[in-house]
Amino acid sequence: MIIKNVKEYGTKSKRLRIDINKGDDLAPGSEIVLIPVEKYNNIKQDIMDLQNELMTARNESEMLMEINAKLEQQIADMKNQEINLRKIIEDVTAPIDEHYQNELENKNDEIKQLTDELKALKIKINQYNLEMMGLNTIDIWIRQKHKKLIHNFNDEITLFGVDPKIVEAETKAIPEAEKK
Repeated sequence: MIIKNVKEYGTKSKRLRIDINKGDDLAPGSEIVLIPVEKYNNIKQDIMDLQNELMTARNESEMLMEINAKLEQQIADMKNQEINLRKIIEDVTAPIDEHYQNELENKNDEIKQLTDELKALKIKINQYNLEMMGLNTIDIWIRQKHKKLIHNFNDEITLFGVDPKIVEAETKAIPEAEKK
């Protein structure tokens, strides 16, 4: 950068002149721009302000990129935690679910068995009722067939007796004093 003073020459017609020397390293035919120092300083200050704004914007951009990277890492960590929590929940609830599924199957089997027994018992009762209704007065008073039918019916009913594996829930426990 070359700084020169503008000098005034002449008495009659005033002329302004700037002395340029070979030591100023300007080539012949070069174009130069002349501006006052005030405007130069204003332009220089504007450039410095723009550079400062650029540096601030770069710093903010870097900070935002760092924040973005941290947020992405936190999101990835949260996804991993979610996956781990789901796995833990599945691991914890799987045995419980399996246990209750087995219990449901057992209860369904028990219900089916009891339903079958009930149907068989209904058939036996209907057969007993039909046989009892089929008896006439002679069969009841003289031959006493009804006693044989009652005995057979009681024998058939006891086949459906209480399963020893089933415990009545309403039965009260024997207190210690009564056991002795």
